[in-house]
Amino acid sequence: MALVDVKCLNCGGSIRTDDALQKSFCMYCGSEFEVKQAVNQVKLAGSVEVNGIASRDKLLKNALQFIELEDFPKALELLDEFTTQYPEYFCGWWYTACANCKNWSVYPISVYSAVKMLENALNTADDPTIKELIQQSISEYKSGADAAHKVRNIFSKQKYEQESCDRKISGGCLLVISFVILFALACVFVFIPIVSGILLILAFIVPPILTSKLAKQDKKDVHQKKKDQASKYTPQIEQSLKHIQENQAKIEKALSDQK
Repeated sequence: MALVDVKCLNCGGSIRTDDALQKSFCMYCGSEFEVKQAVNQVKLAGSVEVNGIASRDKLLKNALQFIELEDFPKALELLDEFTTQYPEYFCGWWYTACANCKNWSVYPISVYSAVKMLENALNTADDPTIKELIQQSISEYKSGADAAHKVRNIFSKQKYEQESCDRKISGGCLLVISFVILFALACVFVFIPIVSGILLILAFIVPPILTSKLAKQDKKDVHQKKKDQASKYTPQIEQSLKHIQENQAKIEKALSDQK
């Protein structure tokens, strides 16, 4: 039993696997292949350089394909592999931030999680033009992240405010029920049992219905209020992500021109 370096028979990605296995899976495309057949192919073609340029480019290409397919967890898995093997290559850090933000369409729950990735990309980039674009993107991202953080704070308070209003409505409902019950008991003492019975029935039916309707309307009003408060930050968020997308297109063009 020994580890051998082979190439995927489907996508050509370089893989290290156990030669005692009959079958194995490619970490890049997910296809199953015969280990013996892959080993024989290597013997015919020569040795495989696992950490070579072809392997690096293939790994990055597959990660970008998953980003295009919006399979961001898979893209991040490959990019984690990429940045582990090639930490000096800025593209891995840049596209990790890109995948974290779902191809620059949203800010993640941890809005500042991509800043470190972008800073790593800045520190490992060599081209002055690309470094400038990354620096601009960091500034844009931080600006949008601040706005996104404020929006999340606004909606995080929504639940608390709704619960507070619900408690006030419930308290008012209990007060009404108590008043009606006391009035019904008073009617019993003045020999109006029918009226007393009707009041008792209404006391336990009408207030809960009114409470439910008031609570629903209250939740709707609170949510609309929060949406109105958050709307002033939306343009800033959208603008920052748009500028980063534009910078990414410029970075990709610069890389293409270098080839």
